[in-house]
Amino acid sequence: MWKAVGMHLDKVEIIWFSDELNHHAVDYWPLAMDVSRKYTMKRMARNTSCCPDNLPLHAGFCCIMPQAVLPNLLENPEFQNRRNPGRTIFMLDDEDDIEEKISCAFCPSRVVACNPCLEYIKSVVLPWFGKFEVVQKEGNGSNKTYSSMKELIADYESGDLDSFDVKLALGKAIDDILELVSEFFRSNEEAQAQIVPHRLQDEIGADIQKIQLQNEEMSGHPISLTQELKRLAILGQSKPSKTAITLVCRLPTRLAEPSNSSG
Repeated sequence: MWKAVGMHLDKVEIIWFSDELNHHAVDYWPLAMDVSRKYTMKRMARNTSCCPDNLPLHAGFCCIMPQAVLPNLLENPEFQNRRNPGRTIFMLDDEDDIEEKISCAFCPSRVVACNPCLEYIKSVVLPWFGKFEVVQKEGNGSNKTYSSMKELIADYESGDLDSFDVKLALGKAIDDILELVSEFFRSNEEAQAQIVPHRLQDEIGADIQKIQLQNEEMSGHPISLTQELKRLAILGQSKPSKTAITLVCRLPTRLAEPSNSSG
């Protein structure tokens, strides 16, 4: 994947940490256990193996390279299944996948805060191209190129820039970026062989989840609110329907007969 986006691999040494652990397992695991025995559970909130991780690599120092985490594209991520592919853009997404995900992405008009589409522009598009080109739909003004987020935000908050136009431009920009990756895998049979098993595994996992939910519905057992939200998330809906809430809150169809005894 790094090679596909243009990284000069001759200037970078890439090693698998799991391989290094296997080579130094005799030294690594006793050290990890020693760390775990000398610390309290409160101080061990994070994985105890983080402490000796750099020792098998014989690194003089560890450099942390922080990077921004792109937001979830969906409006209500807390109600969405983590396997929902619409939550983010993947490196191997094709043009149709990108178009569908961006068109369904949460992008409220004139709202900048918590707008995932604007965050993608800020963190991905502008750093890559140095600009953001918007081809506005007919009757909505002339085309415009933005070189900074400040300029884009000003037009977006004022309503001069429509959310529909932002999505179209964002989808095209992301597709242009990932075209390098697509071309690399199309022309490299060895690279294709590495990604096919992962794609099949994801597809099989999604199909199994759908079958399980269908079986639960056909079994006739009451469906809880959590199950309904999970079902809607897998089916790609962003919000639970009124029917779902009614199903959970429905009263019994037959109430108990009042007692004949007095008092």
